[in-house]
Amino acid sequence: MRLEYSALGAPDLRGRTEAEVFVHVEADLVVSDGGEEICTEGAFPVVELAAALREWQAQDERRDFEFPSLSLDGRWEVRIVRVSGGWQVVAEAVRGAVRPLAEIDAAVDEFVETLRADCTRQFGSWIDQYFPPGATPMRVSGIVEPRDPVVSGDPTTPFSVAWPRVGAAGMGLDVYRENQVHDRVHAGREANLSLTRVLAEAQPADLLHGVDYHGDTMFNVGQLRKIDQEFDAILARRPELASDVAALRTLFELVVRDRGYLWIAGD
Repeated sequence: MRLEYSALGAPDLRGRTEAEVFVHVEADLVVSDGGEEICTEGAFPVVELAAALREWQAQDERRDFEFPSLSLDGRWEVRIVRVSGGWQVVAEAVRGAVRPLAEIDAAVDEFVETLRADCTRQFGSWIDQYFPPGATPMRVSGIVEPRDPVVSGDPTTPFSVAWPRVGAAGMGLDVYRENQVHDRVHAGREANLSLTRVLAEAQPADLLHGVDYHGDTMFNVGQLRKIDQEFDAILARRPELASDVAALRTLFELVVRDRGYLWIAGD
């Protein structure tokens, strides 16, 4: 398997948040196996793909690789699937050869590390944070003060945010969005950090104050609009959180567009 790219660029990049980088750093991509073309994509979100592949490599028990992207309408057609005797890269009716997992991982490593080097040269060293090392989970650690558990949200609406365990230092927040059929997309490490910082400024009457660090919290589109108003009050008190609020508002726009959920799963 080979993943090759060309025409790397980011003409619409307006910031350095994970959402901005994942959506707007693009390249033309060709996936092939044994010289046979599996898939060709133009202006594809290659950094987001690299991060997703690294998360897949970090799984304790490797599942099939699928790529639900912030930029794509649904999941990417290319998958890496377990079959008898090994693994295959597949796309619709096209299938690559059955290969050992180590060979697949080597192709992933080559793609990610080459892309990381090219992105660092083209955009600067700051972008390196979005390229975790091989076989290492993308994790965020931090310490937050737990509040009384309250579950918010209408479980019939489509968008979600989750916060899984991220280390012994404390609770970790990990943000996801879901569409109407509950396909889940990881919002990224930067969103995790931004939300953690903003939550620390929530007032008792705010919806944000109801986020449960030990259980699950789900917000629907109507609730996200109310939270957007809460952001204004938070910014009045803490203007230095402007970049965090801007990143969360960008995420919320994606959720509203999908008419989905924000779901937060506590530690």
